[in-house]
Amino acid sequence: PAAAPLGVRDRGMGPDAMSGDGAALRIPIRIHWSLGVLMALLNLLIAGMVLAALLGRAYSKPPGLEWLEAAVGLSVLAIVDLLVLPMYRRHYVELGEHRLAVVLGVHCASTDYADIFTASELIPASTGYAWKPTAPGAVRIHGRLFDEAVAVTDKELFYQELLKRNPRIRIERNER
Repeated sequence: PAAAPLGVRDRGMGPDAMSGDGAALRIPIRIHWSLGVLMALLNLLIAGMVLAALLGRAYSKPPGLEWLEAAVGLSVLAIVDLLVLPMYRRHYVELGEHRLAVVLGVHCASTDYADIFTASELIPASTGYAWKPTAPGAVRIHGRLFDEAVAVTDKELFYQELLKRNPRIRIERNER
């Protein structure tokens, strides 16, 4: 049997998972480095706020209030980390039999292939896609009630699989 393309994994559905017979195909998404920097700075800021709350008991605050401030700060830190850190472990586009799913940590958006209009590398800088947690070179997937931008590791495989599942999807490539 032929080996799967580098960086592409099946879901453990057997040897036919990569053959395009309807089994899901996962293509990893590249994560932008700025997400790591942002998370490190945010964690340092919140940890500093917690430390300041705990050390603030020597100042003019009412007694016992510093523990509440520290608990709120630690709760915010935990919630933010629980939402963002999974993006480093789970980041891929899954091409199933009838649906495309974009998974970034706890965020999962999916749509039917029939509802996808374009897959475009031409993303206007004025849109919200100028910064996403994905790396540069993102592909904008636009459809009915669906609009996502992802930087897949293998664009050609992604385009081939999209067109295999819906030949009416318009592919717009960056000509640079």
